[in-house]
Amino acid sequence: MITGEVERIMGTPLNESDFDPFFGNKKKRLARRAKRQIRRKARRLKRQQQGGFFSRLGQTYREAGGATGIGTAIDAMTNPEYDGMEQPDQDVDFSMGGSDQIIPQGDKGFPTIIVVLGGVALLGVTGLILLNKKKQQQR
Repeated sequence: MITGEVERIMGTPLNESDFDPFFGNKKKRLARRAKRQIRRKARRLKRQQQGGFFSRLGQTYREAGGATGIGTAIDAMTNPEYDGMEQPDQDVDFSMGGSDQIIPQGDKGFPTIIVVLGGVALLGVTGLILLNKKKQQQR
């Protein structure tokens, strides 16, 4: 028994004393730990520099009344209706920059649902592109 232990001690060179059979090389393990700490610090700094952009965006969204409030505001600007209100004075011009041509009732242009779905799809694709770009930058 003593002979086996002496052979094991004598058989291992001094530079292999850094090797741990369970964790592997101690120097490599310490280097990996140091890299992880550096990455964590970089992520914390990046989050602080962003300054809570998304939380501010969410707060503004809630203040605007959410999707319902934003949709109502857009509808009010694009299709003004004067239910029970006075008609605007003739010397005041409310215009969205379009021509003064009156569109016939039969042809109103694009249906509203198509415009809304197109906008949602455009925002979704843009969001996915930004998300993938951020993931690639983190790697």
